[in-house]
Amino acid sequence: MKDMFSIGELARYQNVSKQTLIFYDKIGLFQPAYVDPNNKYRYYTAKQIDYLDTILIMKEMGFSLSEIQEHMKNYTIDTSLITLRKQLTVLEQQIAHLQLVKNRLALRCEQMEKVKEFHELNQEVTVKNITQKYLLYADVELPQSFREISIATKKCFSQALKDELPIFFQTGVIIPYKHISEGRYTEAAVAFLPIEKTKKAKNIRTLPKGTVQVFIITALMNRWSVPTKSC
Repeated sequence: MKDMFSIGELARYQNVSKQTLIFYDKIGLFQPAYVDPNNKYRYYTAKQIDYLDTILIMKEMGFSLSEIQEHMKNYTIDTSLITLRKQLTVLEQQIAHLQLVKNRLALRCEQMEKVKEFHELNQEVTVKNITQKYLLYADVELPQSFREISIATKKCFSQALKDELPIFFQTGVIIPYKHISEGRYTEAAVAFLPIEKTKKAKNIRTLPKGTVQVFIITALMNRWSVPTKSC
């Protein structure tokens, strides 16, 4: 039709799919100016392009479709400013969270590089000094095998994700000194995730600074640390 755009033309100009425009029409977010009663073809005016631009920009900013729809129904400069400032706060929080995840991931890569060095040097055990650390922990149920250790570890991860706790991408276990002295090296009593100091969880243990033995279990590709002396 003259001076109007078909749905295919609008989709090409705006770099969206026709299915997206059809969906927007169905939910009442962005509807065509005219629908041909014979063939049901949708047509849009030039003025609607700016409206669609706003929708696509807000979607890129992270707004949900329902939020965009509500905003467009009650649009004023004041309400727009309030809405955009709120979303700016949300994005800043997301950026801070992603930066935290990025730092944790970089640390995990560094740890795995060290694991690789241990294997290349055939150095399965080493002794090192550590600073005070904080551990988010869960008790390992009997018989304290790898299965129970895995379950306890998953409990820690689930809690950390649910409560948004500042954990590191690393796991470990605490093996009682009695187990070590009896040669029961894999029977851990506690599974833990290293964590930054926080008051958001009660099941936090403090690992005092001191000397530890670090050894590699190839099957898990993980670093396990045990104190050289019982606490």
